[in-house]
Amino acid sequence: MGNGIDVDVQKKAGVDKADAFVAVSGNDATNLMAAQVARRVYHVPKVVARVSDSDNETLYRYFGIETIAPTLWEAAEIQNLVCSNLIHRYLLVESAGLEIVRVKIKPGAAGKGVKEVSVPGQLAVSLLFRGHQAFIPTEDTVLEKSDEVVVVLYSNHLHRYGKWLEI
Repeated sequence: MGNGIDVDVQKKAGVDKADAFVAVSGNDATNLMAAQVARRVYHVPKVVARVSDSDNETLYRYFGIETIAPTLWEAAEIQNLVCSNLIHRYLLVESAGLEIVRVKIKPGAAGKGVKEVSVPGQLAVSLLFRGHQAFIPTEDTVLEKSDEVVVVLYSNHLHRYGKWLEI
């Protein structure tokens, strides 16, 4: 093999024909340099790099490189496992501070419409599980006692909506 920042090594690996390049070494500087070679030398359209130190994320983005920060995802998942088994985190979009989670509704939310429990710009109910069915609810869909919902919301608002979600 060889070093991923080496132009010849990347060429030998076929990066010049690649649709995407992912740099996932344990070293942020190596990942940035390898991603830059793929982007600038070989014009790979989609370049993603792992970043360990969140202070480096701005630099990566300055160069047009999308980042993934596994340590932050790991921390969120550890918190999820330790704090609750009632919430299932599907996606954390850290750069936007958004999360997609699946939760049960509290009995007090039964009988309310999706419009009543949604908060424009802060929380949106995007999917509803009822029995063995799943569907995209309308704002007029009425929640039932055993429903589970998938919501998109700001991470820092997760516990704010505990009044109707089993969080």
